[in-house]
Amino acid sequence: MGLDLAHVKAWADKIREQTDDEQTFLDTLEGQTDAFEVLRRCVLARAEAAAQEAATKELAATYTARARRLAERQDSLSQFIGEILDAIGETKVALDVATVSRIAAKTKVNVIDEDQIPTQLTRVTYKPDLVAIKAQLEAGETVPGAELTQGNKSINVRIK
Repeated sequence: MGLDLAHVKAWADKIREQTDDEQTFLDTLEGQTDAFEVLRRCVLARAEAAAQEAATKELAATYTARARRLAERQDSLSQFIGEILDAIGETKVALDVATVSRIAAKTKVNVIDEDQIPTQLTRVTYKPDLVAIKAQLEAGETVPGAELTQGNKSINVRIK
């Protein structure tokens, strides 16, 4: 899908000089360049990419759910293997496919009330409040370390 934008711009400027009617301008430009055909193909390719994105996200969610179920199955089987070892009174059994060992439980922390934990034993994460910063900058106030910048131009595509 190639398009010489300089060529299209030159034609557009030339046609604009000759007409004040927007529809005549567009019809003439379409007849003199491939811009509308390329634009049409880009819109269709964009719509296809959006559909593929949605399908890929749905497939990823399906695989994520499947992975979670498989992880739960592993945990359940691990528990059952441990129960078998406990029932036979062994901490280690060598099989033809693997050696299974019972490992002692590890100590872990269970936080009952976060508010009672001393501050020297906590972590605090600071993150700029972009909404509040933008509001102050737009109100004409100075915010040290921040400025308003212009983002990239965007497009809007409506498919009938």
